[in-house]
Amino acid sequence: MDTDRSAHIDSLRAVAALLVVWTHSAEFFAPLAGGSALLDIALRYDFGRIGVVAFFGVSGFLIPTSLRASRPDAGRAFIIRRFFRLFPAYWLSIPLGIWALWTLFGNSLGAGEIMLNFSMIPELFGARPVMASYWTLEYELAFYGACLVLFKSGVLHARWTAAIATSVFLILFMLGFALLLIMHSQRFADLGTVALNFACLFVGALWRRQIDGQLQGLERLALAGALAVFWVFTPAACAYAIFGHGSDNPFYVTFPASYAAGIAVFVAMTSFAKVRWRPLAWVGLFSYSLYLLHPVVIYVMRFIFDRHGPGADWPVGLQMLLAAALSIALAAAAFYLVERPGIVLARRSTRVSPNV
Repeated sequence: MDTDRSAHIDSLRAVAALLVVWTHSAEFFAPLAGGSALLDIALRYDFGRIGVVAFFGVSGFLIPTSLRASRPDAGRAFIIRRFFRLFPAYWLSIPLGIWALWTLFGNSLGAGEIMLNFSMIPELFGARPVMASYWTLEYELAFYGACLVLFKSGVLHARWTAAIATSVFLILFMLGFALLLIMHSQRFADLGTVALNFACLFVGALWRRQIDGQLQGLERLALAGALAVFWVFTPAACAYAIFGHGSDNPFYVTFPASYAAGIAVFVAMTSFAKVRWRPLAWVGLFSYSLYLLHPVVIYVMRFIFDRHGPGADWPVGLQMLLAAALSIALAAAAFYLVERPGIVLARRSTRVSPNV
């Protein structure tokens, strides 16, 4: 992919990853100082979820367009490229995560659970993930699989596919949300959230069609309706739960802001608010490794701070800046030593031009 053409996408990825780093580092370091406004802000608006939603939007924006029928082995090439894009860095994160998140704190995972983590879907097999942040990768894999099935069926790039998929998942979300309001069962919130996460992925694909000037007629209405769900329905429903029913469930407070803001960031930075600042775009190149590996840095720092090591008495903001800087350094090393060689190998094995 052309670097200049995709700089704003890389910048968006960087912003998304740094929002996740902000939230997780604030969660770990603020309690040591008895609280922090930086943590309060991150939790009130769920910066981590905003970043994840933006990531989902980017995946929807890019992945379907990487599957084209112009080459006879498109499906095989897609699988190989996605495998080498995701798994090498992910596998690197497993031993680092075991050491930093488990061994340092006197905990352990069984050998079977560790092996299941290498599948990228350990929770589907009943195993504990090495790092909690792995949950988003399950959605990514499911979305890749759905795109491949739709491609093989010949409908991935059909006019109504993205609009129908987005609408179906948003209807399922609204149904789950309504049942939550009526029955007050968290399982409906969980089911609704699953549907909404998939809607974020497919609305990214629908938005790409809008950017490319491909939306026609009622498709535009579907896009407008989807954005209305994110920006109007969800906040209104949550406000109704809080003020109409007096609910103190934090789900209703963080949920609407995070998804609405995540989609807003995605839409803005892919259209009228494109950012092509080179340092930010550079961080975006290895945003995947940054997302995977920042918990390693944060847990090691927390281990040191718990024992009153260097930096334990620093202001929370300074600790967070250090965590971000070290996470960026570790992620950059992982990208150049692991991720990029895998990408190059995939391109060579599938004979994909770097400009495709």
